[in-house]
Amino acid sequence: LLQTRDPLLIDLVTKVLQYSPIKRITPAEAILHEYFDELRDEARYQEILFKVKAVPELFDYSQGKNVGYLE
Repeated sequence: LLQTRDPLLIDLVTKVLQYSPIKRITPAEAILHEYFDELRDEARYQEILFKVKAVPELFDYSQGKNVGYLE
């Protein structure tokens, strides 16, 4: 199903999809996985952001919009 040959991505997905909760990595461990190392490199992060045309705003918090939906 996963059409990639990136060994880091395969390792991450394998650890995230472990059936046993004891063997499965936590969300914190997942974001610290070396697959995401390039995002922690500021120069590489800026390069990736430059390639992205526009990141849509999911929530507009100006003037109280989308505020209070949890109340």
